[in-house]
Amino acid sequence: MSVRYDHDSDSGPTRRRLSKDNRRGFTLLEMMLTLAIMATALGLAWPMLRRPLLRSVTQQAAHQLTRAMSDARALAIRLGRPLQLRYEREGRRYQLRPIPPHPNPTVDQPPHTTAESHDISPASSPAVAASTFSEWRDFELPNGVSFRAPSQQRDPTAASSPTELPLKPLVLSIDTGVDLNGSAHVHFFPDGRADQAVIPLYGPGPTVVEVTLRGLTGTASSGPLQRLERLPTEADPVAIPAAP
Repeated sequence: MSVRYDHDSDSGPTRRRLSKDNRRGFTLLEMMLTLAIMATALGLAWPMLRRPLLRSVTQQAAHQLTRAMSDARALAIRLGRPLQLRYEREGRRYQLRPIPPHPNPTVDQPPHTTAESHDISPASSPAVAASTFSEWRDFELPNGVSFRAPSQQRDPTAASSPTELPLKPLVLSIDTGVDLNGSAHVHFFPDGRADQAVIPLYGPGPTVVEVTLRGLTGTASSGPLQRLERLPTEADPVAIPAAP
């Protein structure tokens, strides 16, 4: 005689369900603890996140100056006249102007304009700018980046001697009394050559990028970005590289 057992599914183990009463949100203490942990993590990660941004600013300024020098060389060749690029030490502003072929000391300075007034930028086309480039214009490096005293060497093989070029005082109209007459300058000549110079650009970090202008070819290039422990000063003009 066999006995049959019927299995009732209702009698088996049931799935445990959480009622809505058992659900709860974060308490105020848990919220504050979570925010404190997030703030600490962000504070530790911020220097690493900020460093690439600072580097990009200094490199962007070096590329901007390199493009301006390339345009200056092309304009000097196209116009058949020397061009002068002058910049203020410890500052952001620089100027680009053609040198008159036959300077007359009695004639006033050429009218001054800014790059914005003629829509001419360092990256603009030389072919477009050459048709109207008869004045001197002002440009600025990005915020936080400035020029320093250059390591400059005249190129004796250039077609014209830079010492014979007129160096009139140039005063920026966009600032209050900043005179660029005592600033550093380089020249670009109609034969494609230029003054040979190394112009360091110092940015936040602190960081530095050197822009090299080759006298024989008149071409400009920017070097690698370097991180410094501190910026050079007048008392100690040597920049101290940061430890690797």
